[in-house]
Amino acid sequence: MHHGSVRGAAESLGLSPHTVDETLDRLRRRTGLHTTPQLAAWAAQEGWLRVEPTEHDE
Repeated sequence: MHHGSVRGAAESLGLSPHTVDETLDRLRRRTGLHTTPQLAAWAAQEGWLRVEPTEHDE
């Protein structure tokens, strides 16, 4: 994940970027997934992430 994305996610969640990085690393190890899009798809499938259509998708 690009550091700007980690920083933005951390800020919006009220967490430190280090905490977000560590959590993503743990999720990667536990799931065997390696990329952010893979983790996002997994999180959406598990109901942890709500995916809303964009104008392009409609």
